[in-house]
Amino acid sequence: MGPVDELSQTFTLDCYFRQFWTDDRLTFNGTASQLDELSMNWAFLNKIWRPDTFIFNGKESYLHKMTVPNRFIRISPMGRISYSQRLTLKSR
Repeated sequence: MGPVDELSQTFTLDCYFRQFWTDDRLTFNGTASQLDELSMNWAFLNKIWRPDTFIFNGKESYLHKMTVPNRFIRISPMGRISYSQRLTLKSR
């Protein structure tokens, strides 16, 4: 976290933003495939529903893209989705 700008009353935070939710449409038979979870490519995110999340009092944000976007998604056999992205955020 930092820097903190006292004049504009803002701070900058570099973090991994993580979300978890369940989508029953993405369940699969994990015992047949012997998979605990599926690790998916970041492009898969465009094909599934995602929560419309916003940062309260957020002023600016930057999604890190080093050759490809820094996003990770995993799906459990029960349809539980684990989503993580690297984010730099400027907020009040």
